[in-house]
Amino acid sequence: MAIGNDSMNQAFRQAAVVRVAGCLGDQNSQQLVGFETEVSVVRRDDLEPVAQEVRDAIIAELGEAGDVELGAFQLELRTPPLDIAEVGCLGLCEALRDLERRARRAANKYDATILRCGFSPSPRDVGAITRTDAPRHRAVPDYHDDRRGGWINTRIGRVDPLDIGHASIIALANSVQFNMQVADPRRAIAVANRLLSVTPDLCAVAANARFLAGRDLGLADGRMLVWERSHDTRDVIAFLSDACMRVGLPDAYYISLEDYLDRVASFPFILGAPDAAFDVGIGLYWNDVRIKFPGDRLVVEFRPLSVQPTAFEDVALFAAALGLSVVEEHVLPLRPMDMLIRDRDAAFTHGLDADLHNWNGSGWVLAPGREVLANMLGFARTGLVSLGLDSDADRFLNVLARRLTQGTPSDRLA
Repeated sequence: MAIGNDSMNQAFRQAAVVRVAGCLGDQNSQQLVGFETEVSVVRRDDLEPVAQEVRDAIIAELGEAGDVELGAFQLELRTPPLDIAEVGCLGLCEALRDLERRARRAANKYDATILRCGFSPSPRDVGAITRTDAPRHRAVPDYHDDRRGGWINTRIGRVDPLDIGHASIIALANSVQFNMQVADPRRAIAVANRLLSVTPDLCAVAANARFLAGRDLGLADGRMLVWERSHDTRDVIAFLSDACMRVGLPDAYYISLEDYLDRVASFPFILGAPDAAFDVGIGLYWNDVRIKFPGDRLVVEFRPLSVQPTAFEDVALFAAALGLSVVEEHVLPLRPMDMLIRDRDAAFTHGLDADLHNWNGSGWVLAPGREVLANMLGFARTGLVSLGLDSDADRFLNVLARRLTQGTPSDRLA
């Protein structure tokens, strides 16, 4: 049941005081990390989506390690929080691989398997997408479909464009999301801003969402672009003034945790649940980087990457993000926001073939994407070494370095 946005906003702000205060203790001293990996569950014989009953049966076997997503055939795999200082990136990879093996064994009982694709290959008919039968997964897409203005161009693609004017299309999109526990609000803002700044670099080397509904979009990675376009509910004035949305980049770097929460609360809550207003607000804030408050912990979540072909490649991207997150600003300044907006779009469109802004030690200058990525991987390596993860730097960053010559998953499918 929907209630007034003012009532939800008030409930959100009241809960925020309590939730933030609960995250200020010593429990955040460990550097816990975790993954949320989205996959599609499909029939093994024809790769068509399974029925929701099959997906739900797999989740029942996985327990807290599995969860639903928008698509009735979508599955979220969640690792437990792990201390990166103890297990390293290799231990994190083994945890993710073990979880995936459990999911595959469960799916096998129903002649099904799981697919690691930025876009699920089926169904090809966008109108045939089945959503999870739950109030949130009915109300939220309908809200966006009902409020999307005629001035929004819902055709996307450079080679074989597709009309993506249904919010349910995100049921075909699968991401990998990294969660990093941080010590305090100041650190949360620093890490969030750093990850925003390097979004173009990581997205360029991670491209894995070129084909959608049987069409070659001609985009290196169209997942976030499709999400933004299909969920654009701005009125014509906000659209023409290029006001930011709840999806994608903010209009400026975050100043403080209070500033972050103000931006979360600036968007409609859609769902009427005052007792859960805080979780609703955070949960519907689909920024490229999100700050979350699970239990009494403070966590920064990096969200814009498509799921990779293997768990090892997922973790390689995490290793790069982790290394970059600890590089001091006097060593690597934040990209100016206008450059960030431009570079992010270029990365999603052209991948490693994009020209991106590169930090040369004294300023940001346009350079070929592969040159920029080589430089950023150097910064990531320095960051990992500073955390005592030298062997992880060698093992995982080399996977991404090879892509500079061998191409991204999207490149190899083109």
